[in-house]
Amino acid sequence: MSVLRAERELRIINKLRAEKIVHLTDLSRTIGVSENTVRRDLERLQGLGILKRTHGGAVLTEDQRETHGSDDVEWMTRQEHLPAQKETIGRKAAEMVLDGEAIILDAGTTTMQIARQLRQKRNLTVVTNAVNIGLELSRADSITVVLTGGILRELSKSLIGPLTEEFLGGRIHVDRLFLSAGGVTLEDGAMNANTIEVPIKRAMIRAAREVVLVVTHDKVGKKSFTPITPLSSLAAIITDSGVDPRMADAFRERGVTLIIA
Repeated sequence: MSVLRAERELRIINKLRAEKIVHLTDLSRTIGVSENTVRRDLERLQGLGILKRTHGGAVLTEDQRETHGSDDVEWMTRQEHLPAQKETIGRKAAEMVLDGEAIILDAGTTTMQIARQLRQKRNLTVVTNAVNIGLELSRADSITVVLTGGILRELSKSLIGPLTEEFLGGRIHVDRLFLSAGGVTLEDGAMNANTIEVPIKRAMIRAAREVVLVVTHDKVGKKSFTPITPLSSLAAIITDSGVDPRMADAFRERGVTLIIA
């Protein structure tokens, strides 16, 4: 993606967030490009789940208006859900990280717990699209924090949008990604509660040599709204001891490395 296209898409998204609806002719005039160019930008953003095309323009998707999905809840609410289990998962995940590695931490309350366990690591590079994770690790002298850039999504404290995707797409290569998700099933693999974060998560997966999914037990076997990636792309799943033993066995029978923290 060229920077020019990323800038156009960012202006379209910002205008949509401010006005809720945009018109093709108005965007063409405001941005200073042809209607055909704007039309292609709108089609791409629709494919990413950010907007929905209408006759002569576009509107934000329900997901972007923060009204879709009971799983897509406020940060503080999710932070208070199963905190001890998330801390345990975070500790187990951090044990995988070796000094000198480069990793990606996806946005999420469980990945935040990983961040809190990494402070003693040496010469670590952590790439993240989570502003709060970046701030958490900024106090660690031996960790280099790289923020992806993008549009701040207040609900998840994450950076999203075309600039985030562009940064992750081909610019970096890391040893390991710790991925968060709204659920994981045998049929669909890792899934998310909203569509807007999915392209970012997929870009993270492409940038990583190894992908580790970190989810609390209530998400194992649970469907969420949008598939992210199949089970075959996951090196391991880390969960807590509350997981249903029969469900754990079913995942292991599929060849999944399921680690119970």
